Amino acid sequence: MPNIKGLIVSCQAPASSPLHDPVVIAAMAEAAIDRGAAGVRIDTPAHIKAV
Repeated sequence: MPNIKGLIVSCQAPASSPLHDPVVIAAMAEAAIDRGAAGVRIDTPAHIKAV
């Protein structure tokens, strides 16, 4: 496992949430990386593919 230094941001939403959409999750992940996150945590195959 690589030694990552920095904040890893969890970009996830409950299945019942309006935010549980691949486009929204991808936008959150992009914003996190753009603001300096070392990485992102994504939880479903559809969301991973979108990111």
